[in-house]
Amino acid sequence: MQEGEGRTRRRESGDAGDGFPLGGIREGPESLPATLHLSLAYNVAAALMDRELTARQFSRERIRDRATWDLASRVHLSLSEVMAQRMRDRVLIRA
Repeated sequence: MQEGEGRTRRRESGDAGDGFPLGGIREGPESLPATLHLSLAYNVAAALMDRELTARQFSRERIRDRATWDLASRVHLSLSEVMAQRMRDRVLIRA
């Protein structure tokens, strides 16, 4: 079957099409500490709750804290065209 033929799968926001969030990392209390440095939501939530983001926030006990994941579920990232344009204007290397 060629790509685009047959059944199509609706992608959710942040879904790479493989059932995992973008980047292939499943987030939640059973996450691996080594992958959580890539989780914007977890890092923001843990830093807000603990007022720091150090190795302590990546312990198994800390990762299993449901309150952190509840807060992380409310972290959203959106693109600011104004900020994006500022970065494009300041980039030193042009394509």
